[in-house]
Formats: sequence, C-alpha cells, structure tokens
Amino acid sequence: MWEWKRQPVSKEELLEWEELVGLLGATLRGGGADCWVWRGDSGKDFSVADVRRLIVEDRDVSNRFVLDWSRWVPRKCQIFIWHFLLWRKCQMNIIPTLEALQNRNITVDSDICRLCSSAKETVDHLFAGCGVAAMVWSWVSSWCKVYQFFGFSIKDLVEFHNIVALPHAKKEVLQGIIFIGCWRIWKARNELIFENKPVSLEEIIEDIKVLGFMWYCNRPKLKTGLLGRLVFLYSYVIRSVSLLFLRRFALFYNSYSSKK
Repeated sequence: MWEWKRQPVSKEELLEWEELVGLLGATLRGGGADCWVWRGDSGKDFSVADVRRLIVEDRDVSNRFVLDWSRWVPRKCQIFIWHFLLWRKCQMNIIPTLEALQNRNITVDSDICRLCSSAKETVDHLFAGCGVAAMVWSWVSSWCKVYQFFGFSIKDLVEFHNIVALPHAKKEVLQGIIFIGCWRIWKARNELIFENKPVSLEEIIEDIKVLGFMWYCNRPKLKTGLLGRLVFLYSYVIRSVSLLFLRRFALFYNSYSSKK
C-alpha cells in the first residue's frame, strides 16, 4: 500500500504516519479509481449556479470552522484566539502550551497544568477543563445573565454566543468578554510560570471588567455615554489607588517585620 522514497524515521514523521493511518481506517475504500465529488448538492454535478445559490443562502458545506471576528476586541486578542483554533484544526503548535513545547522536542519539567495541577496542559484543558477557567466562565455566565455554560474545547467557548437567547448586540458583547477571559487566563498562567505570581480569581475577574469596558468604550461606532465613561474612570482610579495602597502597606509591613 505504501510506496516510500525512504522510510519515516523522525518522531514527527512517525506521528504523521499514525495520524494518516487513523484517518484511512475510518474511510471506506472501494475498488474503483479516485474521483472528485461535488458536496454542495448531493446527487448533482458541480455547477456555477449551485455555488451562487450556496453563497446567497450563506451555507458552508466544507465542515470547517471559521472564527467570527469581534468588532470591538483588539486585533491582538483576536489573533491570539485564532492561533489556538489553528492548533485545534491543524495541530499547528503556535501558542507555547506545555504540550506544544513537548511536541517541539523542548524539555520541560512537567506537562501538568500549572493552574490546577490535575491534568496535562493542552489548549482545550487550559481554557475549558481547568478548574480556574471553570470558575471564570461560571462568573461570566452569572455576570452576563446567561445560563451556566461548560465547554469541552476552546471551539465550544468561542461559539457559545451563537446559541444563547440574546439580541445580536448583546451576543457581540458576550463574544468579546469570552475572548478577553481567554486572554486573561493565559496571562495569569504566564505570570505564575515566569514570575511565580499566585493566581488570583478576583484579579482575573476585575481585569475582565476593566479591559472589557475600556475596549468597548473606545471602539468606533460603539461609544457609550458620558455617564458610562465617568463610572469607568471612577472605578479604574479607585482600583489603582487601592492597589498602590496595598503595595505600599506590604512594603512597610515587610520592612517593619525585618527590623523587629
């Protein structure tokens, strides 16, 4: 069956070979020659009229997932989500999760999730299966007044706004909040690994609120009123002053304890 120019020897080649064998195992193979099949309309040959009809009806028959880009979340945050979806679709390990680092033959101490220490750190686990992520999404569902949602993959999370009973404008807001939640979970994970900073659920939630309001207020055609801006500025100033006071108090307490 296989006609190799050379036998696969590297780890990557062997993994690709196993994946191909698995795909072929689920395929019915007949004795005839291969041929192209038009999937747009079963039982008919390809025609331009069918393509036009599918475009007008906005149907996708390719079984591929296309990300709905948010109108108010910054591009850097959306590209971050898109990179994770590339891993989901194409196994392109762009974002350096512990699993991705191992697949690149980079030595890591352990591939266990640093946030919950209960499972291997994959993309789907980090954003859907991790205990910290579950608490974040529970808070998001309560704050946005939608039913509790649980995703099995990051694809489930970014598609959740399409299945809730909300007006279109509120669906766009919920979509952006989920994007920001993923962004903030990844930031908390990096701070824990590289700065040894403990994960604070309250800080994650506060940042989702602040970033969400700030980004929503400053996007074109989505401006809020003067009162909303004043409320945001007031909450932002109070939070900044509180953090500054706590840091100064911690420094004073540590200095006093060392002298004592």
